[in-house]
Amino acid sequence: MKISLSTRLFLGFVVLLALFSGLQVWSLLGLQRLGADFENVHRIHLNLSHQVLALETAQTQLLLLLKNLTTQEPDAEVRRNPALLSRWLRVTMEKRNEAWARMRASMDEHAGRLRTEEPGYLRELAPQLEQAAADYQQVQDLWNSAFASSLERTDFKAVFRRENLLLSRIRQLAGTTRNRVRAMAMRIADGERELLRMQITLLVAAFLLALGIIALSYRPLRVLARLTQGARQISRGDFSHRIEVTSRDELGELAAEFNAMTDAIVEREERLIRSEQLAAAGKLSAQIAHELRNPLAALSFQVELAADLCREFPASEEKAELQSILQKIQKEIDHLTSISEEYLVFARLPKPQLRPIDANAFLRDFHGFLAGEMELGNVHVHLVPSPDDPVFRGDENLMRQVLMNLVRNAREAMPEGGDVRLECRREADRVVLSVRDTGPGIPPEVRARMFEAFYTTKAHGTGLGLTLCLQIVHEHGGSLDVVSAPGGGTTFEIRLPAENSASTGEGSEHE
Repeated sequence: MKISLSTRLFLGFVVLLALFSGLQVWSLLGLQRLGADFENVHRIHLNLSHQVLALETAQTQLLLLLKNLTTQEPDAEVRRNPALLSRWLRVTMEKRNEAWARMRASMDEHAGRLRTEEPGYLRELAPQLEQAAADYQQVQDLWNSAFASSLERTDFKAVFRRENLLLSRIRQLAGTTRNRVRAMAMRIADGERELLRMQITLLVAAFLLALGIIALSYRPLRVLARLTQGARQISRGDFSHRIEVTSRDELGELAAEFNAMTDAIVEREERLIRSEQLAAAGKLSAQIAHELRNPLAALSFQVELAADLCREFPASEEKAELQSILQKIQKEIDHLTSISEEYLVFARLPKPQLRPIDANAFLRDFHGFLAGEMELGNVHVHLVPSPDDPVFRGDENLMRQVLMNLVRNAREAMPEGGDVRLECRREADRVVLSVRDTGPGIPPEVRARMFEAFYTTKAHGTGLGLTLCLQIVHEHGGSLDVVSAPGGGTTFEIRLPAENSASTGEGSEHE
């Protein structure tokens, strides 16, 4: 299936728009995903890691104090004041307990969200937290027992071992939370790089697609620029400009239609000029015929009177010479009268009475009428009928006059004799009648002006014969073309509107 240029451009813009829209949507979703991960890191994982780190610090401080108590004797003041030792321990334990409470509160606060969004991480964290809680409860029981009795009898080494075990549990928790923070940070960084990479890829693809659309749009714009330039030249009266047809798509069709339009304008201008020339020639012919006929009629009458008077004279050499002069005068008067009649026919050309005409039968009748006359000039007329039996609409008398003029012109072009070929054929919605001779052809300079009124190459021609033929053919809605080359003969082709079978039947009934 052939896709039109406009469809290709439209699809290109749709794909480009979809690509940019997809890029924006994908970028927004990626940013939203990164934002959610960043929020989780900030609100959950960093918070948990911070609380566990604070607990680890408090636990380390408590262990340092216990280590001092287990590795060296208390100073004399401490021994004299057990209350001071108790206060040190209580203060350090309260800080650890507060850190533990904050850590557990943070764990409880985010447990629901972790259960929904990161169940794997919660499953890893939960057993560590349970073990730490069990150890924490054990050390709490030890301290409660120690504070309930005298601290002097407390086994601080045993307490140190339990607190050290709790510190290991806390450090395990701290490592897990820090690893999770690092993993989340790496995931955010990877997502950011992936988002950037995908954005760059899509932008490059969009850029290449845009370049393709620009390249696809450049040729139509260039053709449109040429069409605009051609239209300007036509508006200035230059009808020689043509657009080069470089493709078979809509632009090629547009360029071809522009050229066809230009040809039609040129043909219309030529027809308009020819019509104006014919109108002017018709008026001039009517005026010439009017000015010549009455004086010629009077002259002819006076010559006849002079001839009658001359007959009454006695026979002599002078009488014979006078009669010869009067005959020559009468011959020239008759010649001028025939010219004036031809002018009058041209000026008063009747409107064609169109009816369906069988082209083969029309040419057979014309051939039978004219063949004998042409044989006297050693010109042989050959008839080539069409196997399609074409029918055209026309005025039989006027079309016979056109063919008569063309055939007699062919005979005059072959004074030594030759062949004339009458042929008809069907071409689409036209019927073509052609007259082809074997004469010397027509020079290009003559062919360019041969249809102009009063132009002739004959010694005694009026220059109205071909002009009259062209006018009759145009009145029939047809065209008259000539193909000729010096030494190659001449072919006149008459193209007339064809009549279809239905119209032919109606025309026959009407007749």
